[in-house]
Amino acid sequence: YQFRKLLEEHIKSKQRIEEYTEMLGLSRITLNKAIKTQFNTTASDLIKQRLLFEVKNLLIYSNLSINQIAEKLNFSEANHLTRLFKKREGITPSEYRLTYQNRK
Repeated sequence: YQFRKLLEEHIKSKQRIEEYTEMLGLSRITLNKAIKTQFNTTASDLIKQRLLFEVKNLLIYSNLSINQIAEKLNFSEANHLTRLFKKREGITPSEYRLTYQNRK
């Protein structure tokens, strides 16, 4: 649960598991074991889930471009955000935004 708390506090600036293991003083293996026991997933998957939640909120509730969202969430390039989003959601961030806007 400490990991989840840190994730909520730092998701916009820290997306690498190593950053969280360092803050918690744990090895990656120990953290993943604890996460698997509590949440039945991996730490990196929780990071990606939480990051996508932020991306979706920004797509829906802001007028920021995909590039601006990528910059705000510390992606090195916008296409990395798009690739992650499409892999997880099956559509691009732009398609997601259009679909949401058409539902209003």
